[in-house]
Amino acid sequence: MKFLFYYNLIFLIFLSIACENNVVKTQDQRVLTTNNSATIDKVPSIYCNINDSALHFQQDTLYYNNLLYNGFVFSVYHSKDTAFVGSYLNGLEEGLHQKKYPNHKIAEIRYYKKGKKINTHFGFWENGKPKFSYHFMDGELEDTLKEWYKNGKLYKLFHYKNGYEDGSQKMWWENGVIRANYVVKNGRRYGLIGLKLCMNPGDSLKKTLP
Repeated sequence: MKFLFYYNLIFLIFLSIACENNVVKTQDQRVLTTNNSATIDKVPSIYCNINDSALHFQQDTLYYNNLLYNGFVFSVYHSKDTAFVGSYLNGLEEGLHQKKYPNHKIAEIRYYKKGKKINTHFGFWENGKPKFSYHFMDGELEDTLKEWYKNGKLYKLFHYKNGYEDGSQKMWWENGVIRANYVVKNGRRYGLIGLKLCMNPGDSLKKTLP
């Protein structure tokens, strides 16, 4: 079990190197290209289990006892397989954060720079189908946002500029019927607005340890 755990950690390190080359493979081997324009600072190779009582947040900053945390935080399932690995520098998220399902498939791939979301974030359902794809610039949504239902059908196709909806926005029911179809121009919506679902299959990350 220990061998499998350390194997998973090594795998994540190699994955982060691969991501620097702007290519991430989904569960079904399709290739997604990311725009990793921001430089990620090097994080010390220190690993700390999230169950360590010395780890705690003060607002948006992670501390180990009274010191800003520098290193990796991880969690494991009962099987000792890796559930999450994320890196912090000066108490803020820095670099690759990844979650995995108990079946070893990737659940989420996210990138941070000084605590702000950057580049393209990917999410997958447990069956390996895509769940979401978001692009961030300096912590704000930018360009195309996509979310999918578990059956693989598209749920949402939105466009953002500087963190705000901009341009064409579309949503579908799970059976493929259009639910919303409108355009945002100068902050105003034009077209079929529809009603947003209570659930959001995408970005639910909160400022708590995984």
